[in-house]
Amino acid sequence: MRAVCGLLRCAVGVRGTSPSRAVEIACAAEADGVERMFISESPRGPDAFSMTAHVLGRTRAISVGPGLVGALDRHPVVLARQAVTCSRIAPGRALVGVGRTSRDYIEDALGMTYAPATDRLREILTVVGQLLSGATVSFHGQYVTAESGPILSPDEPKIPLFLGASGERTLAIAGRLTDGVVLNGGATPTYVAWAASQVAAAARAAGRDPQEVEVTAWCLASVRRDGEWNPPLDGVRRQLAEILHAPGSGAALLRRSGLEPEIQGKLRRARQLGIGALEKALGDRGILSLLTVLGDPDECLRQLGQLHKHGATWVVLQPTALGALAGR
Repeated sequence: MRAVCGLLRCAVGVRGTSPSRAVEIACAAEADGVERMFISESPRGPDAFSMTAHVLGRTRAISVGPGLVGALDRHPVVLARQAVTCSRIAPGRALVGVGRTSRDYIEDALGMTYAPATDRLREILTVVGQLLSGATVSFHGQYVTAESGPILSPDEPKIPLFLGASGERTLAIAGRLTDGVVLNGGATPTYVAWAASQVAAAARAAGRDPQEVEVTAWCLASVRRDGEWNPPLDGVRRQLAEILHAPGSGAALLRRSGLEPEIQGKLRRARQLGIGALEKALGDRGILSLLTVLGDPDECLRQLGQLHKHGATWVVLQPTALGALAGR
């Protein structure tokens, strides 16, 4: 499973699971040769850094980290300290992926200011990146202020920093300031190619080698083995509907998807009506298959290979899909 198709590598992704179950999933993935695990965070779920520390302490080889954790509800110095703490539990195996977090959670649950999220994210990542490189930080931006001495010593391993991105501005931030971008579920090969080109252009403009910035695609996949879909198609359909309904990112996925105008129009109309309407539209297996990875193991590997051909260096799969590919 280290390379499922050519140079494409698989990571396992979990969300909303218990700490003990996360350890079980990580150990099974590790035994299959999977090299990374991303732990996604939801507003009502467990803290992703705490989960990361728990899993790192109970595994031997797999790299683990939040993917993604909210950047807007943590001060960047705190976020960097959490990442460094995880790295000291398992040196060389910690990573951290951040994202914007939902507007409802930031404004309604926490009473914090959300907008302008992208500009704040740029300042946050500037501070986090400097701290994770071992630098002293004295930063006074429009939205973020940070004063900190080094929190990572020169002899400690680098902690890779990833950004969840979907549109031009966040993809550009990833290319300039991070070690990699994480693309949301629902990314077609055409979208992956466009996103990878945006990241590479931003990296070059910042004087960086684009090859240093990884492109990871979080895939919604279901593998058919022995007549059963792993995971069930209803769950995949629901997840995709939620992603496409999200403000901003859902529209970006459709706009750059390369889907035929008739299909795009159908999904855009469904977006306006809500998640239920999107689920109904995605009940068409033909449409669902255009935005996900579906089929028997060989067909799924072929589709994952297309993502690699168009610019993805890693894919993230749910445990049940990954297990089905591995024959479990």
